[in-house]
Amino acid sequence: MGDAWPDETRDSPVPDRLLQRGIWAFVGLGVMLRLIRFAFDFPLSRDEAMLASNLIDRGYLDLLTPLDHGQVAPVGFLWASKAVIGVLNFSEPTLRLLPLLFGIGSLYLMRRLALRVIPGLPALLAVGSGGCRVHHCTIVVMG
Repeated sequence: MGDAWPDETRDSPVPDRLLQRGIWAFVGLGVMLRLIRFAFDFPLSRDEAMLASNLIDRGYLDLLTPLDHGQVAPVGFLWASKAVIGVLNFSEPTLRLLPLLFGIGSLYLMRRLALRVIPGLPALLAVGSGGCRVHHCTIVVMG
C-alpha cells in the first residue's frame, strides 16, 4: 500500500476489502459528479460573477485590499485564480478549474482523514456523504 500512513496498515480496524472498495467507490463517484458538473458549464452564479469581476479588474497587489461587491476569499485562492486566468485566458471553465481540482483533492484527503479518525463503517459514511456533496443549482423554467 504505497499511500498508507506509517501506522495505517498495522492493526487497521478496516481490514475488510469490501469496506475499502466502498470508500474508493464513493471517492470515484465524487470525482465523477464534480467532472460532470464542470462539463455542463453552467452559467456563473451571482457570487461567482462578482468575484470574477475582482479578478478581471484588479492586479495581484490590488487583491490584498477589500474586494468589491462585499466578496471575501483567501488571498492564496485569488492569486492562484488570477494566475490560471493569466495562463489559460478568462472563461467560465477557467474560473472553475481550481475549485474543481481542490474539490477532487479534498475527496482523497477526506478518505485519508476518515480512515485515520473514524475507521470502519463511519469512515464509509463520512466519505460517502462528503464525496457526493456537489454544489446544487436550481434551474427555473419560466413558461
